[in-house]
Amino acid sequence: MDAQREKALLARVLEEEVYSNINFEPHKDERLLYLEEEVLPTLVPALKDLLSEIAQNRERLKKSDLNPIDWLAQYLMRYNVRHNTYLHSHPYTLLLNKHTRQVRADIEAEKQT
Repeated sequence: MDAQREKALLARVLEEEVYSNINFEPHKDERLLYLEEEVLPTLVPALKDLLSEIAQNRERLKKSDLNPIDWLAQYLMRYNVRHNTYLHSHPYTLLLNKHTRQVRADIEAEKQT
């Protein structure tokens, strides 16, 4: 395994460890649920990748202009979970999906009572 692939694998393992400690709070707020289902699965990994891009390329970025807003917009369009499977296996997305399924079930159960 080459050094770059090994580094990427190590980063993914560390990422999974960090995300596994996230504890989502149960709630019954449909507006928050909408954000959790539609926005956060793409936005949180995007922000993490943007920070990684800046950290890894600090020297190069001093010479060229990286517009974080443009970078983020391109990322969000490119990796939107509705149209791309790239983020489906992301640790944060997996945890968030588990959480939102439970919240959705709780909301539906409350509506039926």
